[in-house]
Amino acid sequence: MVKTSRTYYSTAEVAAEARVSRDTLLRWLKDQKVPEPDRDRNGWRVFTEAEKVRIVRYAMKLVPGPARSQRQLFATSKR
Repeated sequence: MVKTSRTYYSTAEVAAEARVSRDTLLRWLKDQKVPEPDRDRNGWRVFTEAEKVRIVRYAMKLVPGPARSQRQLFATSKR
């Protein structure tokens, strides 16, 4: 998506770049884990390159692992 001389990205494009679902990105925005971008005249979110990079870096920080209850279960079952 191009607006004036700067390049802007849609929610779906940023989510794909961050390798998360669109719903996950929207949840992060709602929970204020990442900053809310500007919106275009139609009310659609438009992300700058800097905002996209920040979200991709945030996504890379998250490392999925077993739930705490699962870790405790396996820790106690080994004894």
